[in-house]
Amino acid sequence: MKREIIFALFFVLLIGTASAYTVSKTNLQSGLDNISVSDASNAYSYEVNFTLDGSLSSDPASDNFLKGGDDSVTTSNGYTLRGDNLFVYSSRLDNTKTGVTGSGRLFNVSYTGTLTLTGAVFVDSNGNEDHE
Repeated sequence: MKREIIFALFFVLLIGTASAYTVSKTNLQSGLDNISVSDASNAYSYEVNFTLDGSLSSDPASDNFLKGGDDSVTTSNGYTLRGDNLFVYSSRLDNTKTGVTGSGRLFNVSYTGTLTLTGAVFVDSNGNEDHE
């Protein structure tokens, strides 16, 4: 009986930590990938992580998903390349602290070599993190 309770508790915790969103990488052409999100909920900022066996051909270009279709919203976008690890991030700078819900393109990455998506973190407008 004790074992079943522990297993049930583990299963409930596992379901409770499942990501509510999905980040995907789609190859557009050799050395150019589109990074998009599906089912984001109240997203205020994100960081998407990769390993890069090669080099960037240009800076990752944000498609302003976090603007939520409102060009008056300011976002801060950037990236860090540390060794073989690429971190691409963006955050809303909106004093109303409202997030964006939906799906769409986050950014494109132009590179030589091999780019592997390793994970992502989204933070909602309440400061809750969702890891993938």
